[in-house]
Amino acid sequence: SASGHVYKSMPRLAQRKFVVPNIVFSIQDYEIKYLVICRLALAHKDITLLASPNPSTFHKLLELANDNLDALIADIATGSCRFLEEVDAKTRTTIQRRLHRNPTRAKELAAIAAKNHRISFADVWPFLKLVTTWTGGSCGISLDSLRPDLPAKIRVADLGYLSSECRGTITLDTQTNEGIPTISENFFEFAQKNEWEQGRPKFLALHELESGESYYVFVTTPAGLYRYNMNDIVTVGSVFLSTPTLQFSQKGKGITNITGEKLYESQLIDTMNAAKSHFDVDVRFYQALANEIEMKYLIYVELVSGLHINTKEF
Repeated sequence: SASGHVYKSMPRLAQRKFVVPNIVFSIQDYEIKYLVICRLALAHKDITLLASPNPSTFHKLLELANDNLDALIADIATGSCRFLEEVDAKTRTTIQRRLHRNPTRAKELAAIAAKNHRISFADVWPFLKLVTTWTGGSCGISLDSLRPDLPAKIRVADLGYLSSECRGTITLDTQTNEGIPTISENFFEFAQKNEWEQGRPKFLALHELESGESYYVFVTTPAGLYRYNMNDIVTVGSVFLSTPTLQFSQKGKGITNITGEKLYESQLIDTMNAAKSHFDVDVRFYQALANEIEMKYLIYVELVSGLHINTKEF
């Protein structure tokens, strides 16, 4: 992935600051990989940064950590990692160099688990200051449900418009998550959203964009992509030193149309955010399906444990 390449290409001095070595991400079994990450990370109390493209990864890590907490605590105490048994020798040896006995940390984690019956990121990493991940589109749903497990004053920074094709932006403002386009590396062209979908697009350069408008993105990159359709919709924000900033809105195909209403993914997200506020509930996940036969939408909602919605209020 592009985010993995960014990590792998970091200077060694920067990589030493990370508790998870790059080789861990080569483990093919996802559950084993996540458990090894948990084992390495939980051994440290002084973690200040969490980074992952998708916030759902943090949910999975926390779920696996709580499901395997006794084993993880025992391994931290003894300096071992039982989850490495099915990993190839080279990977296992590299990871084992980072494993050390830490009975004091193991006791801390055991005390937290005994008190709260589970662990949260705020519990185990009290010095956590920053989470960097995607915040736009549907990722915002997962991020919102993650916040109760993070420190109250945590700063969340958008990872930027980033894909396997190119790094599109670098985040400038963690409040708005607007990013400056990488104009020194890539050439960008845009088509206004409605015009593109109606089959009469006019291609625009970056300086021709209007603040608040939404556009499809086309990139030409040093790797050889030429006017490549990213099938992404971005929204134009403020202007930074005469350059418009961009923020990812949604994938281009995130649209349904039963009777001509053309419901966009971003519109559904805005509506669900308003509903969460109205009903005062925390939503872990939701999915909307278009029922073309009955001409209606079905929305399936997974609430945070212990919560419910009074359907009489609808």
